[in-house]
Amino acid sequence: MAWRRPNESAPYIKSPVIYLTAYSNDQTLARAKITEPFGYLLKPFEERELQTTIEIALHKHQSDLALRRAHDDLERRVAERTVELLSADLALKQEIGERQRREARHLAMQRVREEVWHMRNRGDIQHVLDAIREGLASLAVPFRYCRMYVVETRLGVETVRLYSRDVVESWSSAPLEDPGWRDVVLRVWREGEVANRGDIDETETVPASADTHEQPMTIRSALDVPFSHGVLSIHSARPHAFSASDTEVLQEMAVALAEGFHRLEDLQKLAEERQRLAVTLHSIADCVIATDAEGRIVLLNRVAEGLTGWTQSEARGREYAEVFTLADKTDLHCDPVAHVLETGTALTLAPTATLIARDGNERLISTNSAPIRDDEGKTIGAVLVSRDVSAQRKAEAEQLKSAKLESLGVLAGGIAHDFNNILTTIIGYLSLSKMDLSPEGELYANLTEVEEASQRATELTHQLLAFSKGGAPVKKAASIAELITDSATFTTRGSNVRCQFDIEELLWASEVDVGQVSQVSQVSQNLVLNADQAMPAGGTIKIAASNMVIGTGSNLPLQPGEYISVRVMDQGHGISGNHLPRIFDPYFTTKAAGSGLGLATAYAIVKNHDGHIAVDSSSQGTVFTVYIPAESTTAAASPARHRRGYSRPRTGARAGRRGPDQAVGWRSTGKIRIRSGAG
Repeated sequence: MAWRRPNESAPYIKSPVIYLTAYSNDQTLARAKITEPFGYLLKPFEERELQTTIEIALHKHQSDLALRRAHDDLERRVAERTVELLSADLALKQEIGERQRREARHLAMQRVREEVWHMRNRGDIQHVLDAIREGLASLAVPFRYCRMYVVETRLGVETVRLYSRDVVESWSSAPLEDPGWRDVVLRVWREGEVANRGDIDETETVPASADTHEQPMTIRSALDVPFSHGVLSIHSARPHAFSASDTEVLQEMAVALAEGFHRLEDLQKLAEERQRLAVTLHSIADCVIATDAEGRIVLLNRVAEGLTGWTQSEARGREYAEVFTLADKTDLHCDPVAHVLETGTALTLAPTATLIARDGNERLISTNSAPIRDDEGKTIGAVLVSRDVSAQRKAEAEQLKSAKLESLGVLAGGIAHDFNNILTTIIGYLSLSKMDLSPEGELYANLTEVEEASQRATELTHQLLAFSKGGAPVKKAASIAELITDSATFTTRGSNVRCQFDIEELLWASEVDVGQVSQVSQVSQNLVLNADQAMPAGGTIKIAASNMVIGTGSNLPLQPGEYISVRVMDQGHGISGNHLPRIFDPYFTTKAAGSGLGLATAYAIVKNHDGHIAVDSSSQGTVFTVYIPAESTTAAASPARHRRGYSRPRTGARAGRRGPDQAVGWRSTGKIRIRSGAG
């Protein structure tokens, strides 16, 4: 048996061996088996047997060589594959680790950004800092202390506020007092570059806890990352503690922190803008209503609340038509919000639209509507600006009425003056003619009828002159209470109507022209006479007089000040809606025997005294209200008017104007209540 080695790098190869021996004992066979021969022939043998054995040995040898090569190739391939698998496993582990680090970093930044998003004020900064601190710990950043330095500029002076949570349980905020450290922070912040100081030796004193003493702290590494409002910093007691990856993490957190501070500034500006907007809206004298793109109420100012009867909290989220209800729904222009939302164009309603408030009151309004657009020009809502023009319309009507009466008064005054002169001549010649005739004659009687007609015409001219009298009156304080009671009692004397008075005891005096006192009395007489004629079946006329102060917010066409209010209320059938706007027009009357100058004269007299007269009528009666400027003093009255339970008997001509059943009772407290009998 023989072995050979072709080269150093190749494995050992066994050569094929055949034993030719004459020995066949057990010892020889055992030693031959050790060498693993390809054949064993005992002598003597035949040539054919040897040849066969040799061929079989060679074939087996070739098979062994092929098997050996296949085995070696398989081992080589297994080794190569093992190396590849180990390399792939290492790369996979590295990739998994990197993914885990990215995921941890993503989760840490997500937590920080969530806290940034929830920031509403400076008190929420500590929640962001907690998220930063926890994120750094989860990412195995080797820090010991985490701090934030906020740079504040006031009056041109830069100060630094330190937010820290070193070893205490909560974040603390205080001005940074150390000038050297403050200069370092300001330099890093101004330069805007990351400062990774890996070999420093700083010692600070920090509180260990809320109830323990202060302890020194040694800093060997500091990583400072500037952001928009300051510097985010982490410290370590080891030198060169922070890597480039740690720097990237802290930079990303600083960016999120800057977003939080910008958000705080935006929220502050938005709050200030909202405050200014709210103040502006509440200061606007017009009704302002804003809706969203679906026509739901978003905002009402105070004027809108008063005009519609809805509060801001009640109206928010409701359909605008439920809050802003217009009387005429058939008119396309009465749906201003729908028009704006559909077309995106502004709309102005005619000032004849009627708004029905929550309590049912109706007001004339003028309304402008316009779209609310976003930055892209898309219509996202509508705004309505409305104004109550009821008072304006009333004032315009009063002004028109005054102008009309003034122009008519000028005409009537001229005609009455000339006509009165003519009547004076006629009455004079009639008197002279009657002096030459016998009183029993027919001509005398005819002239008497003509004279009486002329006298009635003279009374008509007096009414015209009273209606047309202009100019500034020369005023003097007088008691309106006496004028009211005397004229009302005289007017209803002999009728089946009684007067019920409710006059404030300390009624102010009113300044009237001495020459027009009779005219002021005539106002009361005309009003009471109208009330008397409105109740042919009898009833009660209620007359009230009181002091009142009219402010700037009044809807009355009067200057702010002190006034006497006189109300005359009857129980008649009222005035129809068609006639109500014309009752103060000269020569307008619904009575067959009326002249149409009574209420026109009353209106002119009140206007001449800087007052106002208003009327309100329904099926239950009519109420006339007269406002006369007053003095803040009570008018001088007779002593009887100030004595409790005293009624002074009338004598002479005045005694005949009030019967026994018309005695006057005066109360000393509260209000004076006078009841006048039917006469």
